[in-house]
Formats: sequence, C-alpha cells, structure tokens
Amino acid sequence: MTKLSKWLKGNLKDNVKETFEATIEHLLKLKPPVKKGNERQALMSSLQALMKNDESVREEYESLNAWVNVNNSEKEKEKNLKMIVKEHQAIFKKARVVQYNISYGTSSAQTQNSNNIASEHEVSTDIKKAQEINPLNGQKVKEEKENNLLSRIPHKFSFSASKQGSYVEPILEHVEKALFRFVVKNRDYIPSDTVKEFALKCNPPRNIDFSDADILCLLNFITKHISLFMIPHSDQTLFYGEYKLKPLDVLQSFKIEARNHHAHGITKSKGKWNDEKLQRLSTLALELVDCL
Repeated sequence: MTKLSKWLKGNLKDNVKETFEATIEHLLKLKPPVKKGNERQALMSSLQALMKNDESVREEYESLNAWVNVNNSEKEKEKNLKMIVKEHQAIFKKARVVQYNISYGTSSAQTQNSNNIASEHEVSTDIKKAQEINPLNGQKVKEEKENNLLSRIPHKFSFSASKQGSYVEPILEHVEKALFRFVVKNRDYIPSDTVKEFALKCNPPRNIDFSDADILCLLNFITKHISLFMIPHSDQTLFYGEYKLKPLDVLQSFKIEARNHHAHGITKSKGKWNDEKLQRLSTLALELVDCL
C-alpha cells in the first residue's frame, strides 16, 4: 500500500461529505502527502485504487465507493475517438489493380506486383519494435516449429500444387479490398500526416494516398495505428463482429498464418496449401472481413 493510500485509509473517517466533489475538496484541505501540482488527480487515483483493492474500505464507505464508480463511468464516456478536421483528413485513392496470376506450373501462384518482394520489408523500425513486445510476436516462431513437426505427419491435399492458387488468390484479393474499404470508410479518423509518415517509411516508399498499397501495407498500417480506430478498455471501436474489441488478434493471425505463409511458405511437390491450411485461411479471411 502506498503512502497516500495509507493516509487515505486513516483520514476517511468523519471526512466523507455529502457529495464526491465536496469529499475530495475537504480531503485536499487536510494536506495529503502528494507533490504539489497534481494533488487532485493523485488523490482521486489513489482513492480509486483503495476502493478497488480493499474490500473492508468498500464496505465501510459504500456511498463513497458508489461515487468513485460513477466518476469512472463518466470518464469512460468522455473518451471518444477523435475525428479529424476535414482539411487534415487522409485522402485515399485505389489505383493499384488487385489482380493475381493463377499459374498452372508446379509452383504456387504469385501476386502480379513488381514490388512484391520489396514489400516484405515494408514494416518500419517502429512496427518491428512494437512486435517485439506484442504477445503474438512468438507466434511465427511457434508456427515454424509446429510446421517442422507437422511436416512429418501426412496431410490431405485436395488441390494439386498447380490449382491451389485458384483457391487462395481470390481470398487474398477479397481481404485486400476489404482492408482498403476500411481505411477509406474511416478516413474521418485518419490524419493525412500519419499516412504520409507511414508511407514514406515503407520500403519501398508508398504513395501517400495509398494508391499502390498492397495487403501487407494495409495490414501493417492498421496494426500500427490501431489507436486511431479504437480506444482500449472501452466500447469505442470502429471494428465489428466477434473481434471488434480485440481486432489485433485477427489482424496478426491473418498476417502470420495466411499472408506470410502464402509469401514465404515452402512449396513442396504437393504445394504449400494442404486442406487444413486452406480451411484455416478461409476462416481467418471471414473473421477479418467480418471485423472490418
């Protein structure tokens, strides 16, 4: 228990007034042990923590506990997603034609995009650092280990290596279009400077109107700037469906299990997409599109 919490516990008796504000003002007059300049905020934060963690205090000061809960609820309501002034909103223009060549050789289909290989490095240093502390960071390593183990187990391949692209590519195309529609639909919340900074840091750099943004670029942008589209620990979100309050789960899963497997997965004689992975791709795509 902090020094201020101990002080509160010893000074609440006979000092709870008729309203929450009156109680705070009265306690401040008693000169609590806090630094000057943020006395009110420190006192309210400590009082909130005390009520949350000490059941005996909650029971003894029921009215004060109710006031604290009401105050917290009102603060949550005040948190709203920030709409950007029109002249500072991002402008998006989809000029990139999402088209995939369905090859009928032994290798899987490749995206018809001259920058496809370079776009693998599109994640900026900031994103890489963020991924290092993300709980899903180890998912790729885990998946690789599982793949090594599962490679020894026979899998069913209903599609030949030359036909797997005809199943996979339309799904990736549909997801890319959905991601682009999402940023266009919510451009009121996206500052133009944010898009410009992100686009210029891509490798290779992207157009600041995202006219050449591919699926990886869009996934990275939404993931990095998730705070533009939702407020953590609240119901303020621009996402939908099962993952509306935890969109990073499905965004990261699709990027690692679907998009990255398509780009980097090892192609064997039967291809890279067994039936289990194709089913997982379909499920992730549906969950992601539903979230957008």
